[in-house]
Amino acid sequence: MEVHELCSRIHIVCARIEAESLREGVFDHAGDGGDDAWDGGGGGASKGGGAVKVEKTAFDLKPEGGFDAAAKIKIIREVRACTDLGLKEAKDLVEKAPTLLKKGVTKEEAEKIIEKMKVVGAKVIME
Repeated sequence: MEVHELCSRIHIVCARIEAESLREGVFDHAGDGGDDAWDGGGGGASKGGGAVKVEKTAFDLKPEGGFDAAAKIKIIREVRACTDLGLKEAKDLVEKAPTLLKKGVTKEEAEKIIEKMKVVGAKVIME
């Protein structure tokens, strides 16, 4: 058996293990132990009558325009504190609002950032 063939077989086995682990995780999270969704049986949620609501865990923050011009410097400082942007990049982001401020943050972190931005006079929306 060649090394390439052995690596290929190992890759296939790992993919199967990963798929099974993902399947178990989905059913554990959804609270459904049935195999209908994976066996082509029509998607388990539609048969049971109830849809599973998945709560969003990662949010994007976007500053809105329309802030007070006197607060612009404070807003730029806060943008720099919340991100790893330099002065020019933070200034451009504030001036081009609405644009993406931060992507993929937790709800708690997003709420903290929104509160800080609100204190300095900026409006930020969570998507």
